[in-house]
Amino acid sequence: MPSELDMLRAIVQWCDEREDPDEIEVRRVPERQFRDMRAKAEDGHSLSEKQCEWVRGVHARLFDVPTYENAWSSGKVPEGRKVETPEVLKNLPKKPPSRRA
Repeated sequence: MPSELDMLRAIVQWCDEREDPDEIEVRRVPERQFRDMRAKAEDGHSLSEKQCEWVRGVHARLFDVPTYENAWSSGKVPEGRKVETPEVLKNLPKKPPSRRA
């Protein structure tokens, strides 16, 4: 995973490449704050934990960094053998009983 400074540089570069300033606002990227953070980080100041979380969140939102892979939905997990439903489970009601007042 890239460092927070690398993420800041990538976010600011992304902002520089946008021709339409409305896209930056639609994506909710506060460009000025990230430029300030990048400048301070390059000068040797460390970011607070909340700033680091913010940078990681915006970076993930902009660059579609997957947080996990759902292998089941993508069909990468073998289904296994079919098992017959036991008799006991076949007689269960389809919905829970209604609440009585």
